[in-house]
Amino acid sequence: MLDNIFNKIISDPTFVTIAVILAFLIVLALLKKLLKIVTTLIILVLLVAMYLLLTSDNPTGKMKEMLKSGKGAISTAKSKASEISEEIEDLQPIDSMDDVLEKGEEKLEDAKKNAEKIRRKLE
Repeated sequence: MLDNIFNKIISDPTFVTIAVILAFLIVLALLKKLLKIVTTLIILVLLVAMYLLLTSDNPTGKMKEMLKSGKGAISTAKSKASEISEEIEDLQPIDSMDDVLEKGEEKLEDAKKNAEKIRRKLE
């Protein structure tokens, strides 16, 4: 079905010219959008550069300060992440529900024994 439609479009020169015009218009619209984006980015970079030059005595020093603070934040985040991963490794995984039930039964037996001891002392 698609083959038939494709063959009709290719064989008819009217459809070919319409397809070429549409493709040209699409490419032109994409280039206009790209030009707007590039122009906007250039203006933003120039505004930031002017702001840094006008508000700071030493713009390169300010940029270096920003980079150092960013590096410090990254190293802090890395150390916190390593601490958390070590804490996770220290946790003991539960092997199965049978193990959980056995531990629960042991705790229940211990609690019953302690309750019996307390009852005896109160008598």
